[in-house]
Amino acid sequence: MVFQSSSLLFHGNIMYFYFLDLDADSEPVIGNKSSTAPQLRLGGAPGERSEDGRLLHLLTKQCCTYLTQRSVLDEEGLFRVPGNQTKIKQMRQQFLASGRCDFSNVHDPHLVAGLLKLHFRELKFALVPHGDSSKDLLDAAKTKNLGMAKRCLAKLPFTYSEVLRDLISMFVKLAANRERNLMTLGAIGRSCGPSIFHSYGVQDAGMVLTFLIENSERVFSRS
Repeated sequence: MVFQSSSLLFHGNIMYFYFLDLDADSEPVIGNKSSTAPQLRLGGAPGERSEDGRLLHLLTKQCCTYLTQRSVLDEEGLFRVPGNQTKIKQMRQQFLASGRCDFSNVHDPHLVAGLLKLHFRELKFALVPHGDSSKDLLDAAKTKNLGMAKRCLAKLPFTYSEVLRDLISMFVKLAANRERNLMTLGAIGRSCGPSIFHSYGVQDAGMVLTFLIENSERVFSRS
């Protein structure tokens, strides 16, 4: 299945329109152009490596859509219980080779959760780049400074912040269903933080992730 969609995205007071077409030749760049982090592209040929932001954005959205289905959110130990690693690696290689993300025949939610974690672990860049942004976000999490966290996220390249927003939104729903899936905030932080925020140590990565989940409405607000 090839996913094609047009979307309106907002960053601050600016509205962007983009069209995701896996066969498109254009390579528009959307992001904070003043950032020194590598820019994520919302275009490019299928099969490019994980630096291709269009593929990262596509994979994240499709995984999050699958994982937030009601039946999937009830799955015990989602993101904590490992899926079949051979199958997960095969799914990722197929995705990188074809640019296609088709979960229609996937009946084990742990495979999709494992695919998302593996893809982020294998990225050659950090969503929150090393340097001032990384340090500021960690300081904000330690001091519970929501204003600092929001300012830090606003400085990220546009697609980085959108990918992070999708992830956190999914984790909020996962944590809200913790009585069934047994995934508390702490469990999510320990299971997923090091994969997503690999610019930090294990403990700090988990702390930053749980901080963003707990305060998602305020730090990711559009206003």
